Amino acid sequence: MFTLSTAVVATRANARASSARARHVARAMESETTPKVAPPAAANAASTTITSDGKMPMPTPVPEIAPAFGFREAFAFSAPAKANWMGSGPEVMNGRLAMLGFFSAVGSELASGETVGEQFASAPAIIILSIIAVTAGSVIQFTKNAKPQTVGPLTPAVEQLNGRAAMVGLAALLAIEAVKGSALF
Repeated sequence: MFTLSTAVVATRANARASSARARHVARAMESETTPKVAPPAAANAASTTITSDGKMPMPTPVPEIAPAFGFREAFAFSAPAKANWMGSGPEVMNGRLAMLGFFSAVGSELASGETVGEQFASAPAIIILSIIAVTAGSVIQFTKNAKPQTVGPLTPAVEQLNGRAAMVGLAALLAIEAVKGSALF
């Protein structure tokens, strides 16, 4: 009886030891495969290591990643918090479309003498595809929350101002042509 109980105790001890080893190995494997992410508060903290010359290194700033937005936010009438674009999505898209429409309508009117309505009737597919392309490009930019590039004097504020002016100009062109009954130029 004594040898049997000793064997049972030894078997239980071996089982506990092997399960402890298995847990230790599982934790080690998990820590190797799981990426180590610092908590947000510690992400910008300075390193406590000291270099060979006895100085502490400067902390490396962690770049802030801009949040991506969905389709709904791109067409919202107010820009969401932390948005990289200026103004609301519909205003920017309509401004871009108005700039394209105004300059192409005036340029085509000067070249051909046709009104905007006649221009649209002669090539509706090209105009609709242009509208879809500009809108799709704007929606992609808004959903990715891409930061608009500044090229020389062309900034987002200038784009917004030019877009507003083009919207007014295109509306005035259409109104004048409707009243006059012919092309403006």
